[in-house]
Amino acid sequence: MVIFRSFASFARLTILTTVTASLCLAAVISGRAEEIWYPVPRPKIDGDKALLRVAYAVNPSFSHMSDAQLAILLAEARQVTRDHFGIELTFSQPEIIGISDLFALRPNVADDEVLEWVYDFKGDSGNRDLLVEDLLERLQTNDSQLDEIYAFAAPHLTSAPLSATAEGFAVALTETLLNRLNVWRIIPANDRRAVIDDTVYNEWTFWDTLAHGALPYDIAITNQLVASAEYYGMDVHSALRGGITVGTTSYSRDGPFHTYAFLSTFPFSNDYVPIVQLRGGARYDEEEAARLAGAYLAHEIGHVLLHLGHPFNQSACVMNPAQLLDFRAWQNNLDAERCALGSSAEMVPGAAKLSYNAAWVLQ
Repeated sequence: MVIFRSFASFARLTILTTVTASLCLAAVISGRAEEIWYPVPRPKIDGDKALLRVAYAVNPSFSHMSDAQLAILLAEARQVTRDHFGIELTFSQPEIIGISDLFALRPNVADDEVLEWVYDFKGDSGNRDLLVEDLLERLQTNDSQLDEIYAFAAPHLTSAPLSATAEGFAVALTETLLNRLNVWRIIPANDRRAVIDDTVYNEWTFWDTLAHGALPYDIAITNQLVASAEYYGMDVHSALRGGITVGTTSYSRDGPFHTYAFLSTFPFSNDYVPIVQLRGGARYDEEEAARLAGAYLAHEIGHVLLHLGHPFNQSACVMNPAQLLDFRAWQNNLDAERCALGSSAEMVPGAAKLSYNAAWVLQ
């Protein structure tokens, strides 16, 4: 299954805004359930118009966008979608829902297997060697781009590689990932508890499988920080960000488009030191944060409605992932005329080949 986990990446066809080429959880967990794979059909957009049902899932531990900000966010997403994709969107009135209530809608899809692939940084019982092995595999798969990857990543590592090899670089990336991820177990949220607590709300795998049940939304916007580490599918950008996911597009069992996306407003609305550093020192006022988040939601909508891929290093393209969390620079480079649909292989509708494991859906 191609999963869109919004991290930008040289290394894999992921989205972590990277197109996660390959890895649906059931695909990497072998022997637990019969795997029956089907393609996710590309939506038919009647008259270039689409209605998207929206939820805003709020964790009370964090600041959250006001109704006025949500209106700005959705208006910006509508405008960017019109400019870049030629689709007229209508959003439902966002339904405000507590994050615990949203997660209560999530089915128990192979949760035991899912948890086996989550690196346990909370209990400090995770296996670092497995993280290194996965990142090394990603690097070796992109051997022809290693020099480019090294040049991009080197300034953002928390410690220099001990050797000028792919192995040394994979270790340095793993250390960077965990160093930046672990700080959220110390930094206090508004309620004085750690930003990442003992719930699973930060875990990307749980968001990825949210729509395998009866989810009545096509878009889930949340103020929750989604930051985690897994033994599969990590990439250079996600490691450099400390495992932060901005958004993901993945399979929806009941949705009219057979896909759903979530977008976290946490990286736009908060000025925690690690966030500001990843934004290149930028701070956003409330209106700019909402507009930037709206533009990035349009990126996810390109996956949801058109199954577009990631035209990496094409800065004019809304489907080109932001580097680290520098959303201002990302938005300033967007130019719909220079990145029309069909202008590159990844901008052809259907470029991302999504699939799903029917065995999970039928459980």
